[in-house]
Amino acid sequence: MPLPTDARTQLRTWLKEREQHPAARDGEPALWLGRRGRLSPRQLQWVVTDVGTAAGLEVSRKPPSPSAGHGPQIAVQGRG
Repeated sequence: MPLPTDARTQLRTWLKEREQHPAARDGEPALWLGRRGRLSPRQLQWVVTDVGTAAGLEVSRKPPSPSAGHGPQIAVQGRG
């Protein structure tokens, strides 16, 4: 999936930080890690929902329909 330059930069920064996480040093392959290791799908859903809400996006916490895929549903409203 193509990512904008700033997103690639942030991802590279996270990957460097992630290397220092105890779970990553123990060989955990998950990209997103919490205090105790791998984030569950539900935990990651809450993180994405909270970040989207903090960014001013309209975010629904209801479970997606089977045809919509997984994760929070985020409606991006045009600005300006």
